[in-house]
Amino acid sequence: MSDTINVKNLENNTTAEVVHKALFDGTPLVSIIIPVYNRELYLRECMDSAVGQTYKNIEIICVDDGSSDSSMDILKEYADENNRITILIQNNSGAAIARNAGIAIARGDYLWFADSDDVLDINACKKFADYINKNTDVDIVILNTMDFKNVKDDIEYTRMNIGDMPKENPFSPIKYSSMLNKFTSPEPWNKIFSRKFINDKKLRFQNLASCNDVYFSFCSLSLAGKIGYITDICYYYRLMAEGSIMTKKNNISAINIVEAYKQIRINLISHNKFDIYKNLYYKWFCGNIRYELRFLPARKKAKLLANAYSILGVKQGTMLIITVISRKSKSILRKVLENTPIYNLYKKHKTQKGKIK
Repeated sequence: MSDTINVKNLENNTTAEVVHKALFDGTPLVSIIIPVYNRELYLRECMDSAVGQTYKNIEIICVDDGSSDSSMDILKEYADENNRITILIQNNSGAAIARNAGIAIARGDYLWFADSDDVLDINACKKFADYINKNTDVDIVILNTMDFKNVKDDIEYTRMNIGDMPKENPFSPIKYSSMLNKFTSPEPWNKIFSRKFINDKKLRFQNLASCNDVYFSFCSLSLAGKIGYITDICYYYRLMAEGSIMTKKNNISAINIVEAYKQIRINLISHNKFDIYKNLYYKWFCGNIRYELRFLPARKKAKLLANAYSILGVKQGTMLIITVISRKSKSILRKVLENTPIYNLYKKHKTQKGKIK
């Protein structure tokens, strides 16, 4: 027998069907939430790392996003052998809605969002439990992670620069309000979140085809009271997995990143936090825009810059545009922008500096 649950999203609410429910009593420390969509190639490796955790007071929530391959069969196979696995299924709606469905049914005190083509260190939850037992008042714990190619031993690099981390552990994010970008990145899998904190702040993932984790991560970091970190490797991120959204860069991503930062600004203002975190906001936003510009043809670069400018405002928007055009002053981008309001701002700035005749 299956149940239907209501899923709260930032936009319209949705539903998901519970096709298999975990059978154990008590409250788990950690709910590991795994969105799954056509991941039969990597799913067993991910599930083995989740069910194989040396710390057992966990639950594993897998949300199938309408897969058309054998992913659901694999999930049922694991659920039949492990009483801590819950399986949800939803109409194909994307990873963000799948994560929100996991939040809706989670029982754990803390939430960890994993991708179904990645691998968890088998001692990760034990390391987290040891840390949280000593630091019970943190809202977020940042995890050290490694990137790898298709073979886990083929390590590329470690994400956390331990030397850049605060000496205090845990630390107040407000104290480091302009440099949180040195401590972590927007992805949700390199953090474990207090479920109470997430629900109290009404944080959910944006329903976007890409960049859907940026709003959730930025707002949670900015609204947290205390943030901790674990320097041991807890998670292995698979680079450019076949079928991954990261292998399908397109114009949608550029549109989505602007929408994400638009909503971040609204959220921070509503919590009276924008003035505190505005420098961080500008750094991450402008960095993301520069990254997205690499994948766009010239005319769409101009449109992206115009959209970003409308949110950043005159000062920061102009600085972004000046930086971009100055780096490639003879490129097609400059020609496309010429005689537009954006280019006129750039020209005015350079004229004042004596660099445009």
